[in-house]
Amino acid sequence: MELRRYIALAWKWAWLVVLCPLLAAGTAYVTIKRQPITYQGATTLLVNQALSTTQDYGALLTGERLARTYVQLLTKRPVMEEVARTLNLSVSPGALARKVSASLVRDTQLIILRVVDRDPAQAREIANTIPVVFSKQSEEMQLSRYSSSKENLQEQLEAVNAETASTRANLDSLRASPNPDQAEI
Repeated sequence: MELRRYIALAWKWAWLVVLCPLLAAGTAYVTIKRQPITYQGATTLLVNQALSTTQDYGALLTGERLARTYVQLLTKRPVMEEVARTLNLSVSPGALARKVSASLVRDTQLIILRVVDRDPAQAREIANTIPVVFSKQSEEMQLSRYSSSKENLQEQLEAVNAETASTRANLDSLRASPNPDQAEI
């Protein structure tokens, strides 16, 4: 008698057991269909610092810190502006930066750069252009830094050359005098 009662109760609520999963599946289907399709382009970057004769732990840590710095700089405004200009994108640098994410692979000097976009070709182009632009900007920054050092050294060299020429002229005039003073020479 007790078994019939359980079967009757299960039969009475069977429609609810069937309806709930169908309703959940239908809701999930509609939600997924309404979301726009996005594609992801990705690039892996290796951060190398200047070659040194010794590979010690300090150099490795410096490379990892440099990679962390680059992760932050890859999505900043100057890079995004140049990428948008290079690819003729009609999107603001801020909007472009929201499509881009950069992350460091733990305990390495590798950076994973990901770009999400509705157009797969554009996602790929952006992901490939960012490292080129960043590399060019980084190189220009380094060259300008070394250029100012070079100009400073050039000025110092010119000052030393002028002083040498003055001393040489003084020495020549002392030697040309009728009674050269050896102590002064």
